[in-house]
Amino acid sequence: MSIPLSNEDRDALAKELVAKFPSAKATPSVVDAYAIALNAMGQSSVVDLAKYKPALDAAAQSVGLTKDDTVNGPTLVVPAATSNDASARYYNAAATHDREIPDLGTFTGHLWMARVTLPKSTPVNARTAVGSVEAGDHLIACVDEMQAKYGGLLSKPVDRVDVITPARLCGARFGAISVYLGYFKGDNAPDFYVLEAGTALGDARVLYLASGMDQRIVRYSGYQPTPFAAPKHIYVGRLTMMGDSPDTLRVSVHKDTSSLPYMKLTVSFTESAPPSHPEWPGFLLLRALGIVLSRLGKVPLGQNS
Repeated sequence: MSIPLSNEDRDALAKELVAKFPSAKATPSVVDAYAIALNAMGQSSVVDLAKYKPALDAAAQSVGLTKDDTVNGPTLVVPAATSNDASARYYNAAATHDREIPDLGTFTGHLWMARVTLPKSTPVNARTAVGSVEAGDHLIACVDEMQAKYGGLLSKPVDRVDVITPARLCGARFGAISVYLGYFKGDNAPDFYVLEAGTALGDARVLYLASGMDQRIVRYSGYQPTPFAAPKHIYVGRLTMMGDSPDTLRVSVHKDTSSLPYMKLTVSFTESAPPSHPEWPGFLLLRALGIVLSRLGKVPLGQNS
């Protein structure tokens, strides 16, 4: 869905995105998705997109992008993708964000995630009904990479890895969080997990290991997903399971080791059949940017908090 934006306009849109998501990369496909979403929702930006409207409308039409009115407001959806992985499983993840310092209340976003088993050695892309799980979108793409990175911290060699992740759909991906479940040989239940934190623009940025399923993660965040965060802030996270599926992921974010959490994130996973028209990740990017804009001036910037 390449859009013939001028270099000047493309750069302006990219700078606008990176200003709101500092650790993200505004690649050409991300900028295109942003422009398509703005046009489809009738929203304005730093660039006058009216001159590109025919190209933006055509790109949206080419992938079946439609505006859908829901009880939570308008959204953008696309037809489900064609899957080549019959073993793929699907989860509707409901992510509740609770900003406590300052107290701005809660909001809940919904995100479809696919679960696929990673190959042993050679990374591949897996097509699922909610999009493509692409090796290039992740920091670990096969079992051997997991073993090479974390084998020395685990009690046994890694035999299998499943990843539960937002997929890339019609050029866009909302990559805020992915979960790797690791298995030792002969075990039917996962033995450890790894969280992969990313950005609204689809980048995977940081990995956090829990070497046992009963362990919590306590780590420096290591990146800056929004202007209100900082790499030296601390994430405390724990994943609970129901059978072999994730049930709830809880993450609290702290300024330092002695402070109360300023943000709490609770993600509830519901395994379901895939939707016929999943929400387009380009719209999720647009919604995330709107939330950041609404909090500028209300929330201290991360480097100064």
